Amino acid sequence: MKSIDEGRRRGRPSNESGPVITRAELLKIAQRMIAAKGFDGTSIRALAREAGVTHGTVQHHFPTKQALWQAVVDEVIAPGVDVAISQLAAEPRGGVEAAIATRLRQALTNQGLSGAVLLDSSHGALERMSYLADATQASRSAGNTQIQSLAATGALRPVNPTAISALDIALFC
Repeated sequence: MKSIDEGRRRGRPSNESGPVITRAELLKIAQRMIAAKGFDGTSIRALAREAGVTHGTVQHHFPTKQALWQAVVDEVIAPGVDVAISQLAAEPRGGVEAAIATRLRQALTNQGLSGAVLLDSSHGALERMSYLADATQASRSAGNTQIQSLAATGALRPVNPTAISALDIALFC
């Protein structure tokens, strides 16, 4: 009598039959889901369903929902802040407009994410907000310093650092 497994290769099945999705694509989907449903309404399983992959595939990249959040911050939000600050440093006068335009473009591209983050009152929201603040602190501080320096030299009108921080918080993602 033949066994059911006869003729099959041993080991993990190949990925040829399922969709191939990158970590970056998963992050984009996660970002969209967090914007639409909030952190609490987003789960690893729901992300897997939305991406059309297995739960295990998502867990391979993001073992926990907190790891998913940290990846969104580290790989999506923080680099966006860095791009804007780099533009500011590269061209002091025109850099302010370029930096603001970049942040506005990011806010329009990622609609709803900043609101989802700022209005999050679910368990652990304070820790997630603190993680976001810490991850972007150096870039935001550098940007504020550059803007204050430009104001001191007369290249810009004096700007209240709190207003700049408030603008960046509103546009941070």
